Parts: sequence; structure tokens; C-alpha cells
Amino acid sequence: MSVTSDRRAPRGISEGNTPWYAGAKCFPCPPGTTPYSGTGLAAISRNPSAPEVFVFFQCADANIYMASFNGTAWSLGPALFKAKLGTDISAVVRPGENAIQVFCADPDGVLTKLKGEPNPWTVTTGDKSKKLLDGSPIAGRVYKRKADGKHMVDIFAVYAANRTSRG
Repeated sequence: MSVTSDRRAPRGISEGNTPWYAGAKCFPCPPGTTPYSGTGLAAISRNPSAPEVFVFFQCADANIYMASFNGTAWSLGPALFKAKLGTDISAVVRPGENAIQVFCADPDGVLTKLKGEPNPWTVTTGDKSKKLLDGSPIAGRVYKRKADGKHMVDIFAVYAANRTSRG
């Protein structure tokens, strides 16, 4: 899902320290920056029956931010990571760890993983020789490996060099 802007905030998106809208709810935008035109959005919940939701998005300062909703109100965390402007964003939850993993392109266009929540956020940059195609979508899935039942993450994106799609 993308958010578009032509320097005027479209209906439901505000600039500065006022809220964005996410469906019927609105989440905060960081002060001192604005939503980036064409930002990717990723939303994830660790427990589908709970109201908790985490939304990841990019602002014009090139940082990825996380807004979380606890069922009553939104809160905004600090900038997590500087990413390539216009990167797509994908998020998954690995059940065994209950940790959120977020995937996007770093400023050089390399697929990068952010892992955290509920733990402190860490950044793992992928193979620097494998840059993503500009504008590549990024999708992730969690599956259980047949051999040992361990939960694994598959990432799909398009690499610039050979146009392959599996990470």
C-alpha cells in the first residue's frame, strides 16, 4: 500500500506533528519531517485477536519509523533506520521469537533487516554486491521448515543485477 502526496497532504495524511490516518484510526507523524510521497507501509500484529498493531513507514528524512496502536491510542517510536528514499517495506513476526522483522533497502539499495520489538532494534545489512532494483517490491513470509520444524523467513525482492526475486 502506498501513500501519495503532492506537497499538500491528501485527505487523511497530515504533516508535522499531526496524525496520519490508518483506516478508521490515525497515527502520529514525527515532528520536523513529512510523509514521503510514495512511502511503503507495512502493518503487523503479533496476536491477531488483540488490538495491538505496528505500522512501519518512511518520512522525507529517509528514516523508517514505527507507530504502534495498543487498542486505545497510537504512539510513535524514534527513527529506526535510514533507508533508501521510496523503498518498499515488508514486516513479519517469527513465532518462536515473537520478534518483528522489518525488511527494506538501505541508502545504497541493499536489502536490510531490522529486528526488534519487544527486544532492542538491531540492523543486519545484506550482501552489498546484491543491490535491489530501484522500486522493487519487498514481500516476506514465515514458514515452518519440514526438516526440523523451525520457523524460517522467506524474502522476495527483485535484484538489479539478474532480476531474480528470491532473497
